[in-house]
Amino acid sequence: MAINFNELQKLLNRATAAAENEKDIRKGLSRIETLLGNIHKEVANVYALLDGATPAKRERSTRAPRPAVEPDADAPYGRKKDGTPRAKAGRSKTASAA
Repeated sequence: MAINFNELQKLLNRATAAAENEKDIRKGLSRIETLLGNIHKEVANVYALLDGATPAKRERSTRAPRPAVEPDADAPYGRKKDGTPRAKAGRSKTASAA
């Protein structure tokens, strides 16, 4: 059985490259973990600052009353007493009389 040193060298090169990639990935993940920890601390600080704060009440203006509208006696069927159309348009007198 002959040993192919070229194949063995390629295999060793791939293993070293994989180990270097794994180290880079681990290093990047540790940096991300550190950054997330810092973000978590800062968010906790913001919550601590907001604990004593209360939102200011917004003053709302009063609504103007609606003007009184006389119902139109000659309005077609399907209108409300104030003359505005009903939600279901397209109804006819004969359909509801049945």
